Amino acid sequence: MHTLTHSHCNIHTLTHTLIAIYTLSHTPSHAHAHTLSLQCTHTLKPSVTCTRSHTLTQSVTCTRAGVLKIEGANYGRTDSTTCSAGRPTSQITKTDCYATNTLTLVKSKCDGKITCSVPASNSVFSDPCVNTYKYLSMRYTCTTGSGVIKIDSANYGRTDPTTCSAGRPTSQITKTDCYSSNTLSVVKTSCDGKTTCSVPASNSVFSDPCVNTYKFLIIKYFCAVEL
Repeated sequence: MHTLTHSHCNIHTLTHTLIAIYTLSHTPSHAHAHTLSLQCTHTLKPSVTCTRSHTLTQSVTCTRAGVLKIEGANYGRTDSTTCSAGRPTSQITKTDCYATNTLTLVKSKCDGKITCSVPASNSVFSDPCVNTYKYLSMRYTCTTGSGVIKIDSANYGRTDPTTCSAGRPTSQITKTDCYSSNTLSVVKTSCDGKTTCSVPASNSVFSDPCVNTYKFLIIKYFCAVEL
C-alpha cells in the first residue's frame, strides 16, 4: 500500500492486485480545484499453455502472477495421435468429435481463478462420439490483463491531523472525523471499470462536510483483471 501527496504516480504491483492511495489537498478559498488522476498501466505478456490429457481430471494453474482465462476447450477427439497409445484404430479414427458445451463449462469453472480442475468425463460433457477414445484439451492464458480500475474506498474530508497539514493552522487540521458521505458513490461512478479517470477534489463535487477544515481526497483502489 502506498500513500502519495501528489497528483500522479506509477502503480506498484502487490501480489495479484495493484493498490495505491492518493491524497490531494483542497482549500475552500482556492479558486481552482486539484484533480486526482488514476490509471491502470501494469501489463504482462500472457503465457499460453496447451494441455491434452486422457486422465480423469485435468488441472490448470497459473503459478506466477495472473489468473486463468480459457481461450479454447474441447472434449472429444480432433486428431488421431493424441492419447492414442495402446488404443485400437477403431477408437482413434474419428477426428471430428466435439462436445459443443465444452468451452462454456470450462470457462464457468476456470475463468478468473488461479487454479481449477475439470473432470474429463462423459458425465460432465456428455458423449459426443460413442466408441471413440476421447480427451479433454484446453488452451488458456495466465494473464494480469491491462487492468481496469475498481474503487475500494474513498473519502473527501479529513481523518487525521498530519496528512496535508504542512503550513496549516491548528484550527484547520484538528477535526479528524470529517467525511463526505457521497465520496465513494461519486468516485465509483467516475472511475469503476475504466483504465484511467480524474476526480476533482472540490467542495463543488462532494459538498463541504466540515467548514473551515483543510480537506483532502483519499482514494484506495486496485486494478482488476478484465477478462
